[in-house]
Amino acid sequence: MSGSTDTLIIIALVVTGAFFLVSVFLLFSHQKMKKMQERFNEIVRAVGEDGVQKIFTLQAEIDAQQKQITELKGSVEKLQVSNKQLEERNLEILQENKTALDKALKAEQNQKQKEDLFAVYIHDIRNPAGVIKSIAEMMSGADHSIRDEKEMISKLHHSSDKIIQYSTEISEFIASENVQRSLNSEISSLNSIAKQVYEEMKVKADRKSIPVFLKLHPQIPDLPLDKKRINEAMGNLLDNAIKFSQSGSPIELVTRKDFRFVYFEVADKGPGLSEDEMKKAFQKGQKLTPRPTAGETSTGLGLWIVRKIAYEHRGFAFVRSELGKGASFGFCIPWKPEEQTTVKEKEQ
Repeated sequence: MSGSTDTLIIIALVVTGAFFLVSVFLLFSHQKMKKMQERFNEIVRAVGEDGVQKIFTLQAEIDAQQKQITELKGSVEKLQVSNKQLEERNLEILQENKTALDKALKAEQNQKQKEDLFAVYIHDIRNPAGVIKSIAEMMSGADHSIRDEKEMISKLHHSSDKIIQYSTEISEFIASENVQRSLNSEISSLNSIAKQVYEEMKVKADRKSIPVFLKLHPQIPDLPLDKKRINEAMGNLLDNAIKFSQSGSPIELVTRKDFRFVYFEVADKGPGLSEDEMKKAFQKGQKLTPRPTAGETSTGLGLWIVRKIAYEHRGFAFVRSELGKGASFGFCIPWKPEEQTTVKEKEQ
């Protein structure tokens, strides 16, 4: 019985303790609720029932705006994703436009280079064709010795071979996508090329009774040259001098050198050029005031071609002249290896 009594006492104590704790909690809660009610009553007294209603309304509006903000955040995130996609697409379009523009510029550049090359080839054909014409006119005139006829026939063959060569190059150029003419350089003698041009063009000078004199420096060093191009440049300069000189007016073919360059120039006693015309002399298609003296045609391309060929050899073209006192046109090329870098064009 004693054990049962102890158990009952313990249970009674536990129940009593629990009841006490519950009573304390209820008392505390009641006091807290009472304070909250008193605080609420104070707020109501301070703002009035309308104010309380406004607070509830404002809270509802805040909740609604908070919902809208959440929705807007979602929309902003979607817009950010769309904006990123648009930026990526815009970059793709810009790249596509750049590629298309590059292709268009390259096509335009290729077209210009093709036009320039055609102009060069067509002009190149004129010189050997002119030589053939001059020889034909001479052969149809007075009697000639067998030696003279053999020499003229040899020049006819040489000029015909040049025309065939140019025609072949034009055909290859049309069939190829490459629009660049590469240099075919080999160690060559500038004086030898000058002598060859003299022999080729002498028949044209003889037709106008124009004496041509060679004044070649004996110590011109051999250097890397595209012989065909240099021949072309020299031929253009001599052809111009013959074209613009009066019958009997002498022409000189001169080579010289200094510590940097070797020079080739053609000096005539023609009408000469003004300062303004000298500045424009090497421009493409530029026709100057002096006119050919025997009705020859002028395209304005010869000096431009000379300038291109000189530049391809890292040199430059030049002119010296005075109105009424003739002109000297030429080009120079660096002959020392350390000097064979691109040289800016300048007037001598």
